[in-house]
Amino acid sequence: MDPEPDATTRAHLVDFGRNLRTLREARGLTQETLAHQAGLHRAVVGFIERAEREVGIGTVWPLAEALGVQPAELFPVPDWDHT
Repeated sequence: MDPEPDATTRAHLVDFGRNLRTLREARGLTQETLAHQAGLHRAVVGFIERAEREVGIGTVWPLAEALGVQPAELFPVPDWDHT
């Protein structure tokens, strides 16, 4: 079993999952349709959107292609507060 991610990693996973869901819904795709187009199991998309699974590089590209975006667009822009 994989160890639990630290708080920072968990926050990044949550942000990635929310961004993936936003992009998917904006295109009117179901998890099942996105998964099929990306060559993934539907459950994988759900796990990613709920931040229950880390995303490997081999998953980012197929998801981006299925969504019609650049891979970098799957990663939300961090809100860095340098004050």
